[in-house]
Amino acid sequence: AFPLCASVQDDDKRLKEGYKKVIQQLLFWLCPTFVLAGVLAEPLFRFVFTEKWVPAVPYFRWLCVIGIFYPINLYNLNILNVKGRSDLYLKLGVIKKALITIGVIISLPFGIYALLAFQALYALFGYFVNSYYSGRFIQYSMIAQLKDVMPIVILGLFVGATVLVVDNYLAIFDDWVRLLIGLGFGGALYLSIAHHRDYHPYRDFLMIIRTKLSGSHFRLKL
Repeated sequence: AFPLCASVQDDDKRLKEGYKKVIQQLLFWLCPTFVLAGVLAEPLFRFVFTEKWVPAVPYFRWLCVIGIFYPINLYNLNILNVKGRSDLYLKLGVIKKALITIGVIISLPFGIYALLAFQALYALFGYFVNSYYSGRFIQYSMIAQLKDVMPIVILGLFVGATVLVVDNYLAIFDDWVRLLIGLGFGGALYLSIAHHRDYHPYRDFLMIIRTKLSGSHFRLKL
């Protein structure tokens, strides 16, 4: 994303639109992936890692929450570098590393759950801070970013909750059956709603696919 954004670094309007599309496209695929992974974590761990790894499922679910925010935070920070504000990038990095150190020291005595909960809260806090500063440079406020990504997050959570209900009725079946039905049903429901609601990232993805297929067909004709 950095070379792509750097090519239009002096055009804030294009940079904002490009950044918006990247964030929406990234979250459109990441959110349902992590949500479904968290919901189906128990059969997933048992099927892939065997029964002895099932106690790690609660930790994995916390990491799924953290995983949704992590790449988005990196993309937000990318704007600072694109705009040549490596000084601000460094300052934010130092401040956040100090907060991480303090948080780890405070939460570690309370166990691994407290540490993971802190990491999740820190990821959320990091998103607000990073989006605030990056938004200042491209006139893309934190509120505007939230309005653009919240429909995707809400859809992902709705699909995850639906799959959770369905999976409860499938608990008597083998893990591979639960995974197959859960992932298949969840993916189909997510994409069908995105298609019906005409979500921008879904439409952009279809346009990319059509362009690629059209380009391949054209080259073959030549």
